Amino acid sequence: MTAQEPRYKTPLAARDAVTDKLRAQAKESPWQLGELQRQYAYDQLVERLYRLDEGWVIKGATALLARRISVRHTIDIDIYRAGAIADVERQLRHAASLDIGDWMRFEVGPSVNVRAAGAQGSRGKVQSFIGTKFSWRLLA
Repeated sequence: MTAQEPRYKTPLAARDAVTDKLRAQAKESPWQLGELQRQYAYDQLVERLYRLDEGWVIKGATALLARRISVRHTIDIDIYRAGAIADVERQLRHAASLDIGDWMRFEVGPSVNVRAAGAQGSRGKVQSFIGTKFSWRLLA
């Protein structure tokens, strides 16, 4: 997949535009600027997942927030995809590395294996270039 033409000419212009938009939203919503920045980072990561294909399922509070029906914010993103956990994690890392023209970059840290709801999974930290950290849980 090739990079798209950036909407903004520089990373600083993109960051300023996003921050201004989110700051205005924060004045009209129950969410703080930091929470909206975190949600924006989630949204941009999810965009990358769906650029690969539509086999991803976003679960939990993040799914509700994406539909604008949540009454609380979240500090992680729960993701499901059918397949062997090592393959699914590799696909997540690949998706996170995609350049989609938004000046964002994600670093997916090391993972820890977990069991959740009887399924194999993993969890770890993601850092976006704007500094927002969030956790992820992956089930396969």
